[in-house]
Amino acid sequence: RGLKEGLVGTAFLKRFNVAIDIEANVMNLYPLDRPELLAAGIDRASVAAEVPLYCYEATTVEASVEGASPALYILDSAAAANLVDRPFFEEHIKPKLDPARIVRGGIQGAGGAQYVNQVEGLTVRLGPLVLGGQQFNEFSMETLNMIPGRYTAGLLGNPLLWPYRVHMDFKNGRLILEKFPR
Repeated sequence: RGLKEGLVGTAFLKRFNVAIDIEANVMNLYPLDRPELLAAGIDRASVAAEVPLYCYEATTVEASVEGASPALYILDSAAAANLVDRPFFEEHIKPKLDPARIVRGGIQGAGGAQYVNQVEGLTVRLGPLVLGGQQFNEFSMETLNMIPGRYTAGLLGNPLLWPYRVHMDFKNGRLILEKFPR
């Protein structure tokens, strides 16, 4: 109970239904057996997207980046960047881009400071929601993809998530992005 600071991941979150409201700086955890508590906090008229939420070793969703085939992406509200796996980028995204759009840049993550190829202005489709102007970083996801059975093409971080109230309905396997009232 009370205010806590730190990072929590899928192993913890999947035990609850979760609502993250970055504008209010609040994350609410609701018991899985009380889905009505999560539902009561969602303004259905403001829902921008509602898509399947998959809970494997990481919380994932299916998305399409820059018209590439839909693929699984890790959902990470704490990540300050969107990532796309290097082989996936090389095969599905890079051939469609003007090479001048790909620039070297730095990111800071769990592995410390790293220099990667970055591309601004990419489009992401998450169910019916199409988000333009997203920056993606080409990044080797090899270590994350060593987990058997699933390939993740990248990671969707807070640049994509934080413009919305994020509701993770782990009980029913749904991600709901709700527009903030303006």
